[in-house]
Amino acid sequence: MPRARQVPARAASRAPRPAADRFSIEITKIESAAMARTLVKNCFVLSMDPAIGDLDGGDILIEGEKIAAVGRNLAAEGAEVLDASARIAMPGMVNAHIHAWEFQLRGIGADWVSSRDYHDNLHKNLATRY
Repeated sequence: MPRARQVPARAASRAPRPAADRFSIEITKIESAAMARTLVKNCFVLSMDPAIGDLDGGDILIEGEKIAAVGRNLAAEGAEVLDASARIAMPGMVNAHIHAWEFQLRGIGADWVSSRDYHDNLHKNLATRY
């Protein structure tokens, strides 16, 4: 009876995994990313919630895509910590440094005919003034 061939440990680790194993690993990665924890520390929180109020030096714990806690001196073991000192956190503020100026220009361009007019008038002209 022939002897079974032993595969060195390093070679075994490089062997392709069955599709089922690769799939479950990908699912685990996706679940881990979805449940990632982020702790935003030391920001000025404008909560818009009377129960929480505004917090100078507040923390926000985000789990996955949801805010899990808002308060001061929150602890979150294993969370990615972002120092938000001298920053403001409030609902609805998404990339405001780019979009805040645009609301003043609403309604301008009703007679513009194409994207060419939009880009020439808005981005190459008016936007440069902000």
